[in-house]
This record gives sequence, structure tokens and C-alpha cells, in this order.
Amino acid sequence: MDADWGKLENLEITGGYYYGIMLFTRWDWGEEDRTGVSHITISNCKVHDTGRDCIKITPNCDYVTIENCEIYNSGARYSENAEGIDNVNGDNMHVVDCHIHNIGSTGVYAKGGATDCVIERNIIEHCGEMGVGIGFDTSPEYFDLTVNPHRYENIRGVVKNCLIVDTQNEGIGFYASLNCSAYNNTLINTAQTNHSAIYFGVSL
Repeated sequence: MDADWGKLENLEITGGYYYGIMLFTRWDWGEEDRTGVSHITISNCKVHDTGRDCIKITPNCDYVTIENCEIYNSGARYSENAEGIDNVNGDNMHVVDCHIHNIGSTGVYAKGGATDCVIERNIIEHCGEMGVGIGFDTSPEYFDLTVNPHRYENIRGVVKNCLIVDTQNEGIGFYASLNCSAYNNTLINTAQTNHSAIYFGVSL
């Protein structure tokens, strides 16, 4: 039995060798059941000073809502791959009204074929790479080829009404994305050392 329909509320979570919060999956267990933990809400939490990513979402961990959280200081142990929120093929993620800051690499991304994810009304600032990634670059084994045979990194993702400030790479990046959109966002001092404020790229 999975730990579905759970909620974390009013917690402060710090440390973790890899992650502060991880949603786990059966994806690579070699079984027909490849489900992940789903329908999880993380509300009014602080997640910070983690070894790598603050929040990690793995394949088929769907319907995750992250709301009114402060997420910061990722990558205490390894900052070169240390997202605020790292979603690999988790559908219907909703990140809303969060403050994501002082992140080792990307503030938040949804990649690996993540579908119908919405990132809205967030303040995202001081990121070592991107502010928001709509797709990026995922290992081939994490794509679900039955529903995504062309390996799109992100499908129908939306970024709206966000303030994105002070990123080394793009403020918003679209990588191998299909039918995705960004609107009513404000980007300030993004792409300080690489790419452009809004960047359309290909996955490797």
C-alpha cells in the first residue's frame, strides 16, 4: 500500500544527505506496477539546507501540491545539482504561493515527460542555474513511452504570475516541451552568465 493522500503542514525540515522531502516510486523495481506516491500536499512548510534538492519528486508521483512554502539553501553538500523542487515525470504538480530562494542550481523544474504541471504566484530568486525549467534533460529510462513516445520533457506545463529574480541562467527555460506556456511573469536580472531571460532549448 502506498502513502497516498498525505499532507505535510506547518513543518520546518532541514538537512538530509540528499533531499529534505522525497516522494518515491516503483518505477525501476522491474514490476508491472510502476506507481509512485501520489495526491500529496505540502503546505506552509520550510524546507532548507539540504544536501542536494529540497524536494524530490520521482516518476509517477502525481498530483503533488506544494503551497505557501519557503524553500531555500539547497545543495549544502553538493550545489551543482541541487534544485529547490526537482520533478521527474510527476504529472499534475501544482506549486503555488511559494518563496524559493538561494538555490544551488534550478529553482523548480518539471521534466521527464511531466504533464499538466502549474507553477504560479511564486517568488523565485538567487538561483545558480534556471529560475523555472519547463522540461530539461532526463535519462531515457524515466520516460513513459506508452503515453509520451516522442520523449517530450514537459507537456502542457504552465508558468504564470511569478516573480523571478537573479538567476545565473535563464529565468524561464523551455526544453523539448509540448504545448507549454508562460504568461504574466516578471523576470529581473536573469541570465546573468548564460543563455537568455527566456530560453528555448533542446534536451541532450
